[in-house]
Amino acid sequence: FFFNLVYRYLLSVPKAIHRFDIAAKIEASFGVALTVLTVVMLYLGFDLLGIVVLRVIILFLNFLTLYIVVKKIIPYASFTSRVSRKIARKMLTFTGYSFLSRMAGTITRNSDRIVIGSLISSAAVTLYAVPFMLVARLMTVSHRLSFVLFPIASEMDVMGERKKLEKIYIKMIRYIFFLNISLTTLLCLFSEQILQLWMGNEFAHQTYVILILISLGYFIDTLTHIPSLVNDGLNFPKVTGFFAITRAIVGVIALLIGVVYSGLIGVAVAYSFSSLVVGIAFLLYVHEKTIKISLRKVAREACLRSLLLIITIVSVILVLRGVFPSSHMSHLAEAVSVFTLLVLFAYRYVLDDNLKQKIMRYLH
Repeated sequence: FFFNLVYRYLLSVPKAIHRFDIAAKIEASFGVALTVLTVVMLYLGFDLLGIVVLRVIILFLNFLTLYIVVKKIIPYASFTSRVSRKIARKMLTFTGYSFLSRMAGTITRNSDRIVIGSLISSAAVTLYAVPFMLVARLMTVSHRLSFVLFPIASEMDVMGERKKLEKIYIKMIRYIFFLNISLTTLLCLFSEQILQLWMGNEFAHQTYVILILISLGYFIDTLTHIPSLVNDGLNFPKVTGFFAITRAIVGVIALLIGVVYSGLIGVAVAYSFSSLVVGIAFLLYVHEKTIKISLRKVAREACLRSLLLIITIVSVILVLRGVFPSSHMSHLAEAVSVFTLLVLFAYRYVLDDNLKQKIMRYLH
């Protein structure tokens, strides 16, 4: 736990100077090493204590490597430098609101399982947790892609380059929105088939509606990721913290009502409902008060085309399913067609010319 705290602190240093490549390589290398060595040790017969010792060793080596790298890329950095009381107070205030946001997020992500286990049954937790975990793991990819905007927003705000920040903001939302809505569409259209392959027919029959509802709720949550990062980068963490706490409170109230009246389906509906209500309020507020970029302009330039495409795809698939009999081959053909169409659309309408050229050079 201690090594992990220090490691997380050091990991923020290369990110702060836009060296996400260094942070990613270190995270990926040690993450893969830990996973592989854990499997090898279990195969060789080591017990739980041995795995914990392995984690401590890997974290220590991870921390040591990162420390050396930070000293190399920022040789003038000193970890014993004094800061003024004014700067320390600002850092503590920012950290306090960030901690508040994290705490509220933890409540939002875990309260549902606690309530399900208490009011329904411990077995029902699995029926909810598995679809939720699947959605969360997939959507986390796009969230991590967005992290780069935090230091960029901070730097450009200080340099007075708000117009340039606006262009980057809209471009990033166009990329991330398309990625998230594509993942959500695939999860919703093929929810039952995905769960059948993973967990079996009986589990899929019980939980595919839950997967659809959670996917929709999580998608709405993802709409706030980039605005919240830019909002914090512009030094308004109080706003993010307030809405995070509000999201947690509304979520818990909706959760308690939903579980009483509709069980697991009610829990999933409550999650989507609270995401929708608080998410829309957050977007309206920050675009008007802190980010100061027209939400209508963002929706028109970054989201509209992708949204119209998804509406068209979903409508066509639902009509075809009503006309033709369902089978494994028909679902496979649908999945391949949808995926191909999304890739072609992304290349034609989502990516800018510079990125297209980079992709083509890389493939060549």
